[in-house]
This record gives sequence, structure tokens and C-alpha cells, in this order.
Amino acid sequence: MERQLSENRFVFTDLHLGERKNNNLDYFSADEEFFNCIMLIIKEYVLSETPMELILLGDTFDFLTVSYDWTETNKKGQKIKKSRILAEPTEEASMQKIKKIFNAHPKVIDALKLFLNYGKIKFFIGNHDVSLAWGRVQLLIKEMLTEKLTQAGKQDASNRISFSFEEKKSKVLFEHGNNCEPHCAMPKKIFLTRRLGQPLQKPILNHPYGNHLLELANRLASDTFWCKGNYWIGRLEPHWYIYLSFYKNWWFTIYATITWLFFPFRHRFSKRWWVRKEHSLFKLFSFSLQAMLTTVLNKIRGQDSTDYFRELLKHNRDIDIVVSGHLHEHHQETTRYGTYINPGGWCEINRASFPRPKLTWRRFRFIEKISKYIWTVRKVFHKKTSNQFLPKKSEIYGFVICKFYKDGHKEVGLMRYNNQKKCLEILN
Repeated sequence: MERQLSENRFVFTDLHLGERKNNNLDYFSADEEFFNCIMLIIKEYVLSETPMELILLGDTFDFLTVSYDWTETNKKGQKIKKSRILAEPTEEASMQKIKKIFNAHPKVIDALKLFLNYGKIKFFIGNHDVSLAWGRVQLLIKEMLTEKLTQAGKQDASNRISFSFEEKKSKVLFEHGNNCEPHCAMPKKIFLTRRLGQPLQKPILNHPYGNHLLELANRLASDTFWCKGNYWIGRLEPHWYIYLSFYKNWWFTIYATITWLFFPFRHRFSKRWWVRKEHSLFKLFSFSLQAMLTTVLNKIRGQDSTDYFRELLKHNRDIDIVVSGHLHEHHQETTRYGTYINPGGWCEINRASFPRPKLTWRRFRFIEKISKYIWTVRKVFHKKTSNQFLPKKSEIYGFVICKFYKDGHKEVGLMRYNNQKKCLEILN
């Protein structure tokens, strides 16, 4: 007897839509590819009359790289326009940023509007788009996605748009996956309403600790009065290749060092930083140290972030499949406890790979390894050898298709949009 489908889900993650500003911080350039991919999905699956749902599994919008503009009045009564790129904690800033993102990527928004005519859309909240937790931001997104519909059509379409942190369906867990890294993990309280026991005038967003650290990377990537930003920050894998390249430009190295040293003190005494609203300076320092040490030690021990998902499957018997994103790399792995699947990100990633250096020392091999890696990485950024070792842009364009059947059976697999052939195909 042939099984009957109850729902088809198409899972995309980590688009990181920005404001398309010339600041090296908008990492999404696949507007046309995303639109074509959604079009092919609709053409291939709409005729089956099986309910469809588009899952955007977190970090769809990158609020952390979008500028916030406001006006201040100085002592002379003059109005001064100001702008900054930070992990803003207010609802007003989040609403301004989502409008900028929608205006910057009309092709992607058109694709979402088109899919909404045939199915549901669910936005999962990741560490880069925690601002989606604001109620007014959710209402604004619904309004902008349904603005050209009739009043009756708007209400029906708005009901097909939803927001979530995680979801379980037929023993399949959907989540962004940022909890696999301590500095990116969601705090227990998403909104803070009190500061040192006193109520705040307005609630503020409780960003993960890593969102504030990202300000440092944004500063080093952006062009400033002092020096030209490093374009590869956020675009090159592995990440640590980028920071080893700093020593080639001594002025940039000095600028980066000063920024690194100044950054923690700037936030320790800043009234706007979320963590001071709730914790003492000692608790702040201990938490920061714990988060950083845990991350560094896991890297040294060779423990990758996918271990978190293996443990998740091992200790939760009500889950046998985990679908997540966050790591920007497609991956599928099956153990005796279940399957972990990640479609990878759609933001711009360039991958650099080099032959492993041959280690000849009998002692202090760690020092030898670091020195040889530095010499190898230097070739990427050197004028004479950059053409030979230039990183190649990754164009996977992956997504996960989840088929749920009425008898409880499910099928989950990796797919991709092939931009050269203009078709959908299985991703191995």
C-alpha cells in the first residue's frame, strides 16, 4: 500500500540578509539563485496538492551587520544624525533594521511572497536575528510580505506566517543550532525588564554574549579612517587563516590590537550593554571567561561543534532526526541514536585549503606547526602567490527536504540548487 504524504517541508538556513551597504558586512549575494530555487520548488511540488511549508531555520536576517540611525540634539540645540552597527537591544532599532533588509533584497522578498501563495512560512530565530522575538517586528514582517494582497487575503496569508525558536514533529527536531557554541547560546531570558532590581522604562533584548563580540569583527572588516578593513573576515574558511594574515600589514595589526584591548573595557562600563542590566562586574567577567575558555578548549581538544548534536540525539529518546543550521557547512551524519542533517548556509563563503605542513621536529612540534601554518597562510595574501592559492567561492545552495506521511513515517534528505544547470538535485 502506497503511503500518503501529509506535508512537504523545505528547510533553508543562514541567509544572513544585510542592508547591501558598501561596508564589507553583507555576506549574501545569491538573490537570483534563491529566487530561482524557490520557483523550481513551487513548480515541482505544487501540483501534488500536498501542503507545503518553507522553513527558514534561523539567521535569515543579520541584524548584527545592519546600521541603526538616529538623531540627537546637542547643547546648542542642533540636531545631529548618528549611525552605528551594534547588537541593538531596543524594539525600535530592530524595526528600522528589518525595513532596511527588506529594501536591500527585493528578489528574496519576492520569492517569499510567491511561496506564501502556495504554503506556509515559518521563521526560526537564530543568534543573528534574535530581534525576530519582538512582537512588533513579527507584525511588520507579516505586513510587508502581504502588503499587495486584499484585506481578506492579508488575514489568510498572515495566519500562514509564524515564528519559533524550535519545533518537534514526528520525532524530528528543527532548531537553528547556535546552542552548540557557548558564546552563541540563547540566554534563558530573551527580554530584560529590570536593572539592578529597578524596572526599566522599556524592555530590552537580551542578546547572546557572542553577539557583542561580533562588533569587534565588524570593526575589523569595515573600512575606517585609520585603515582599510579586511574583506575576508566572515567570508573565508577556516576563520583563523584570516587573523594570521594580519601580520602582513603592521598598521592594521596595531589597529586590530588596540581594538581588541579597548573593546572589553568599552563594554564593561557601557550602560547600554545588556549584561550589566542584570549582573555584577564579577559575574560578567566569570561568565565571559567561562564562555571563551570552553570554546577555545573544545577547539584544542579537537571537539567540533557537531558533537553537540550527537549528544542531543543520544540523550533524547523522543528525537531521532535533528535538522539545524548555524555552522554554514552542509553535513549529514547517521549514528545508532539518529541522524543529524545541516543544509549549510547561503551566505558568501570562500574556502581555502593547503597541503598539511610536514613536521620534522622531535620536540616543540606545536610551535613548529604554528610557524609553518603562518608561512603557508601568507601565500594566500601575497601578491606573487595569491593567484595560485586564492580561495574559491563556495556555491552549494543547499536545503533540506522533509516529507511527512500520514502514518507517521518521514523522509529527510539534502538537496541543492544547481546554478549552472538551473535545476534541483540531490546533495551528496
